[in-house]
Amino acid sequence: NCAATSPKPSYTHYYSNAPSSNTHPTNHNRKALSIEPVATSKLPRGLRLLIGIRVVIGAALLITPGALLGDLLHERIDRPARAFARILGARHLAQAAIMARHHTDKWILAGAAVDATHATTMTLLAAVRPDRRKLALTNVASATMLATSGVYEARHAARHPKIESTP
Repeated sequence: NCAATSPKPSYTHYYSNAPSSNTHPTNHNRKALSIEPVATSKLPRGLRLLIGIRVVIGAALLITPGALLGDLLHERIDRPARAFARILGARHLAQAAIMARHHTDKWILAGAAVDATHATTMTLLAAVRPDRRKLALTNVASATMLATSGVYEARHAARHPKIESTP
């Protein structure tokens, strides 16, 4: 067993409350890593729903963009569109994490602005690229829905500031 012969305490000893088989004294100069879970159950129902929708869309776009978009649009999705969808999926997941962590009206409104910008750029793409029009207009519809929902939730957060953002 490598842990028994190691002169350093184990990773489990430093970073968890779990018991360790290592008998070496602890080094109090190290700081323990603490990852606090985000308590989304304290969030308003509409914001939880918006975050959940983002997580589902983001994960689906990241994991299976071709299958998701191909089924939605009834056409084969090419490699550049799949790459774009994966980037968009990662952005949705990041935005969901930010909204869960910083759920003040300003942060939510910033997310809505990102969605509105995405809708605008996809409208322009639909105008200049007829071969991408169907995909672009699908993005316009979803981004507009998310932007509108974000503005609504930001207004709700501004009226009910009792839920504080996690530092």
